[in-house]
Amino acid sequence: MDETVEDFEALYGQARGEIVSRNGAVTHLPFLFSLMPTDLLHLCLCITDFHNQTWRSEFSVDQLQDLRDEVGIGGCWSEFLVYLRAALVSDNVKLVFAGPASAVDGHGASSTILPLMELSYDKQVPHLLVW
Repeated sequence: MDETVEDFEALYGQARGEIVSRNGAVTHLPFLFSLMPTDLLHLCLCITDFHNQTWRSEFSVDQLQDLRDEVGIGGCWSEFLVYLRAALVSDNVKLVFAGPASAVDGHGASSTILPLMELSYDKQVPHLLVW
């Protein structure tokens, strides 16, 4: 299989965020995110607002290929990964969270990172570390 994420280096960035609650109210927050391979065939995207809100989603190569088709990026696989990296390191990354159960209220959130790039996430339960 030629399509892997083996050469994708971990990416860290900051994004402007909007969280749309069930009643339609919009909250603006800064977010930090990371995108990194978990193995040869998956990328993991983690997003946090550092206010007890963290979301995570893992994307398989098949899902990334679907995203590539939705965005309309032609060319080879490596060109799409370059596009994805360039889009996420730009100064114009904006996350808009919404969904049947809003990202603030629970699971099943979705966000638009770039035009035509809608992704789904699961809210992570905070972990308490005790030493």
